[in-house]
Amino acid sequence: MIVVMSQAIQNFLLLRRQVTVKVEISIALAKSNLATALSQEIVLTGEFQLTRRYWGYLRDNHLTLYGPKANRQFCFLVKGNLGDAGSQTLLNGKMHLKSGDFYQLCCTVVTIFVVLLFMFRWSGIILMPVFVGFIYGMVQWHFQWFAKEITQLLTDLMVGECAETSRQGR
Repeated sequence: MIVVMSQAIQNFLLLRRQVTVKVEISIALAKSNLATALSQEIVLTGEFQLTRRYWGYLRDNHLTLYGPKANRQFCFLVKGNLGDAGSQTLLNGKMHLKSGDFYQLCCTVVTIFVVLLFMFRWSGIILMPVFVGFIYGMVQWHFQWFAKEITQLLTDLMVGECAETSRQGR
C-alpha cells in the first residue's frame, strides 16, 4: 500500500523520466556487453565532478540499474526492457528516485513546514511555496542531469565502448 502510494505521488510530481536507448547492434551482443559491464561496479569520474558509482544487473531482457552512489546526491533506479527491432536493440525504461531518497525528501518538506510554522506562525506558511519550489527545482535539475548521464552510460555499455570498470565522465 505504501509503495503504491509512493509511486502514485512520484507520478503526480513528475519524479520519473523515460529512458530510451537505441543502438545499431544485435540484442544478443547488447545483452552480452551489458552483462559483462554490470558484473562489476561502474565508477565514473570527472575533473570537476564527484566520483559516481553505478551498479545493477540484467536478467533475461530486464535491466535494473542503480546509481549514482555519490556523496550528497540522489540515487536513482532505472528499470527497463531490452527489445529487438531488426538489426537494432532498443532499451525502454523508467528512471525514478530510490524509495529511501523519496521518503527522505518527503521528510525534509514536512520538517521545513513544521519549522516555518513554529518559527513564523501562520506567516511562515507564505514562505512554504518558496522552499518547496526550490527543493522541487533542485530535484528536477538532478533528474535532467542524470537522465542524460545514465542514457549515455547505457548506450556506451550496450555497444561495449566501456569495457573497464573505471570510466571518465563526459
